[in-house]
Amino acid sequence: MDWINVVTSERILKRHDRQPVTAGRRSRRSAVSGRIVQAVISVAAFVGIWELIVHLTSYPAFILPSPVQVLRRAADLVADGTLWHHTWVTLGEVLLGVAL
Repeated sequence: MDWINVVTSERILKRHDRQPVTAGRRSRRSAVSGRIVQAVISVAAFVGIWELIVHLTSYPAFILPSPVQVLRRAADLVADGTLWHHTWVTLGEVLLGVAL
């Protein structure tokens, strides 16, 4: 009978030692949302600096295209299937190289 009381009291102590579930979830959510905001700001800053450099310098588009030109070209390659074909060829070459 004593071992039942010991087990029960240990469970009760463990249950009381924990933090409330909502407080832990709230701190995890805010940490994750903080990381997401930081990532979005970093990407936006990178693209903004890239666009600024394109407009302030006189590099030709084949050396330094603007982000808009890159996105348009990527969309065209995805739409006509060229990107997928070349991706699979490159992946096959890499796997063949690793196998050797």
